[in-house]
Amino acid sequence: MWNNAFYSDLLELCRQEALDIRAKYAELYRIFLEILKEKTRDCSFDFSGPFARMDYLCKELSYEEADYKRINALRARCRSLHDANEALLEKTFLQDMKALSEFVSRLYQEKIPEELAACLPDTYRYAVKSSSPLGSYLRVLVDSWDDEYIYGKTEAEETEFIQIRYRQTNYFGDWSYLQDLLVKGAQLNLIHPYRVQDDIYLAELMIFEPDYLIDVSAIANCFEAYGCTPLTYLLNKIKPAANSRAILLGNFASQLLDEVVNEKNLDTPVPYADSVKRFFRENALKLVTCPDMDPSFHTDARKQHEILEDMIHEQFNQVCDLHLDRIILEPSFFCEMLGLQGRMDLLQEDMRVLMEQKSGKREYGTNRHVEKHYVQMLLYLAAVLEGRKEQAAGILYMPAVRPVVSGSRHETPSQLEKALDKQLRMNGLLVDNLRLLEAMEPGGGGRYLPVTVK
Repeated sequence: MWNNAFYSDLLELCRQEALDIRAKYAELYRIFLEILKEKTRDCSFDFSGPFARMDYLCKELSYEEADYKRINALRARCRSLHDANEALLEKTFLQDMKALSEFVSRLYQEKIPEELAACLPDTYRYAVKSSSPLGSYLRVLVDSWDDEYIYGKTEAEETEFIQIRYRQTNYFGDWSYLQDLLVKGAQLNLIHPYRVQDDIYLAELMIFEPDYLIDVSAIANCFEAYGCTPLTYLLNKIKPAANSRAILLGNFASQLLDEVVNEKNLDTPVPYADSVKRFFRENALKLVTCPDMDPSFHTDARKQHEILEDMIHEQFNQVCDLHLDRIILEPSFFCEMLGLQGRMDLLQEDMRVLMEQKSGKREYGTNRHVEKHYVQMLLYLAAVLEGRKEQAAGILYMPAVRPVVSGSRHETPSQLEKALDKQLRMNGLLVDNLRLLEAMEPGGGGRYLPVTVK
């Protein structure tokens, strides 16, 4: 056959007429990725993904703009295969085969074999659009920059060569500091981009190298009561790992939540003694070295256990759109748009319920939410609600204790119940959404919510 095995693979793919079009494209993408990896294997630097590898090779080949757009269109179509229209894929398949065959020919300096060339169209019949629609974000590969603009190309199927104005001040500040970070080939995500002229863009946010994921909690921990600075991230890197009674109680509460949610028989819940033995066995070193541990740990842990049992099996049943059989505990996630990764405490499969469990209390003095907890929840919501229209309610605090009321023996049961409800009443901000408020408190009578729905 031929010296180049990729030609053999492409010819075999051309001959598989009975194969489903999506399966054909999946095989075409496999061949494409193997070519990229083989030709960049000896490079002394790393690539963040296929787009960066392809761009590097195109520069090495001095690819013309039209050829670059064709090979990038192939990559983008393969990457979004599950969303693509089958009729369109049928029309573009042989065109993409031709683009990849020419890419192989240029890379390996070998003429396309006649047998393969006979299967390919003589010319490209589909036109490359002049512009692509703007979505939630736009991935850009940096070519060059000056004091006002970044010049690069988009990753989208219909590649554009664009300019990004990055020194213009907006609500989030200006991005002039990027000038010290930029290198040729760096990648940016433009969040909520918009055109101000034909090829000049602005964006609400710019994410530098979004494929290098940053943990959500690491960002949230930069928001402290004394101020917000990224230097806190570096400080936390070198600080000794914290170990306190509150942290251990929070970790134990996470274990208890897992056990309560996954209880198979509600009549025979997991005994507290079994839970605490498991926790002590798995955290022995932290427990013996905890500087402020005391016997009251058991008292508070038992309260947490009782509260979780009541919350999961009683209160959750009264919340609309919440289904215990569809809850995922501690799911890991990443968000390509924002370059984030993390792990939530509780998420429902349809992403309509998100819960983060925290130990401790509201901020001392202001009685507001702890700022870093608020930021962490906002980042989770930004990742979960990416491209969705649902609105988030905000943060509410409900006492995680069994309230105790004191009164005289002459008080009536209704008076005691009213005093109990007062202690259970929540604080916080709510959106003007009647369906949401009804789900949080059926009837909206203001028994637990800080408002009365009329």
